[in-house]
Amino acid sequence: MIIDPVHGDIGLSKLETEIINTPTFQRLRRLKQLGFASFVYPSASYNRFSHSLGVLYLSSRVAEVFRRKDLVAQKDIRKLRLAALLHDIGHYPYSHLMEFINLEGVSPYLQRKNHTHPKNVLKRYPSHDKLGKLIVTKRKDISKLLKDNKIDPKEIAAIIAGEHPEIPNILHRSLDVDRLDYLVRDAHNTGLPYGRVDINYIINNLEISANKEMVLKSKARLSAEHLLLSRYFMFNAVYFHKTVFGFEELVRKTIVLLMRHGEIYAPEQIEEMVVENSDKFLKFDDSYLDNIFDKYASLNNNNILNILCAAIKYRHPPKLVYEVTDLTSGQASEEYTKFHSFLLHHLKSVTRKKRLNSELIFWAEPRNIRFEALNPFMSLSKIAQKAFNEAEIGELVKLVTRDGKIINLVEDEKSIIYHLGQLNVKSIRLYAIGINDKTLNSLKREMKRYISN
Repeated sequence: MIIDPVHGDIGLSKLETEIINTPTFQRLRRLKQLGFASFVYPSASYNRFSHSLGVLYLSSRVAEVFRRKDLVAQKDIRKLRLAALLHDIGHYPYSHLMEFINLEGVSPYLQRKNHTHPKNVLKRYPSHDKLGKLIVTKRKDISKLLKDNKIDPKEIAAIIAGEHPEIPNILHRSLDVDRLDYLVRDAHNTGLPYGRVDINYIINNLEISANKEMVLKSKARLSAEHLLLSRYFMFNAVYFHKTVFGFEELVRKTIVLLMRHGEIYAPEQIEEMVVENSDKFLKFDDSYLDNIFDKYASLNNNNILNILCAAIKYRHPPKLVYEVTDLTSGQASEEYTKFHSFLLHHLKSVTRKKRLNSELIFWAEPRNIRFEALNPFMSLSKIAQKAFNEAEIGELVKLVTRDGKIINLVEDEKSIIYHLGQLNVKSIRLYAIGINDKTLNSLKREMKRYISN
């Protein structure tokens, strides 16, 4: 039994306890769930370990509802719980941060340093889902426990990926146990009110469709709307907060520079560590990056890596030079378009003119925040014609009406999501490190002049 501040008592089976006690699972204790959010919200420093236990608990709640309705076999509940427990086992240090790094420019540096695989260096790190599948099926401390208990690791990996032919997908939906836990847990740990969704009512109104999809009774529509709106607010207030996002972009930039110096594992090395059961993978946690940042922060030689790593270690936030945000259903605004053009075509010349180091100035676009995965005004036939992939359509919250008809929430004209679903937030931000206020204000004026012309 584990006592959790969000869900209360969480019961564990013998096998679940044994998996939790493996070195590979214990690594999750050393991975922050919210990356650098604790730099803004001091209590938001909880880990993937506690989130995984929360998802296990909610999966058990959902499975019990399905069992009472004879929608899932008793033997499958055990597998659902294990999949929920292991769903985040492949995460990187500081959560999703490393997954979104573009490594296209790193290969030449690795070649010069005689890297083992210079010509085959991947352009991005493998997704945490891909690493998770490798861990569950290949890493001995996990896979052997499953096999010893007559459970096929490949079947657990398929459930995690939402690809099992018989067991419903409860981990990869707009409405799933993963989101239900992290929204409530993130709200609890940040102190924000946005994520306090009605978990009980949602779970008690879940059903399974004939094609094994998880659907929600239409009477619980308001609770589903609340969840989607809560997710939207949490993205704006926490995940894409200007300081949180600024630090994460700073770290991504720093990691690329460190890779050029041979200081950071390349993507294929991480896969090898997993498959070869290397103990190095157990140390591939937040402290792995922290130790490298500390090393360069302590050099005091005022080179680029020293400045960037010191900013991370001592919490010197990147200054937001300029930002444009659109809430739109169509084309970007003129201001957004002009700012984007300035960054692409004029930023380098402006930084040279002001004698600024271009390595200390960076810009990024947080990925668009949408109320739902697809535009509500597209019928399913139009979706099919436009060849949206099955995963995108499957992501949508689905309602089952009293007469048994299944519809996407985003297509329900009675739902506020029908009207909001077409909207998405587009944002573009320019940051600077180690810039004084006089230069910062001068740079801001330059932006405004260009955009206003």
